[in-house]
Amino acid sequence: MTQLKLDTLSDRIKAHKTALVHIVKPPVCTERAQHYTEMYQQHLDKPIPVRRALALAHHLAERTIWIKHDELIVGNQASEVRAAPIFPEYTVSWIEKEIDDLADRPGAGFFRK
Repeated sequence: MTQLKLDTLSDRIKAHKTALVHIVKPPVCTERAQHYTEMYQQHLDKPIPVRRALALAHHLAERTIWIKHDELIVGNQASEVRAAPIFPEYTVSWIEKEIDDLADRPGAGFFRK
């Protein structure tokens, strides 16, 4: 595995790397799951592809947008740095089984607020 030498990184990159490395247990972001659940519940009479489209539109309109200082490329998939979003349109069975134990998972734990 190739090791990055910190002395070759710019001050900006060093600061970003330091900020990310110190997040030991990233948070779980429920924002996407909440937006999708709202739309699915409001449109039970519509076909699944239509519900997915409405849910995506709702999520894109309502999601948290943040741009960190000194970022050259912006964009994120969650409401916080290194947060893990939940995708309820694929499956929720694993979420129901594991939500209480996410923080205790060895090697890949998540902080649950």
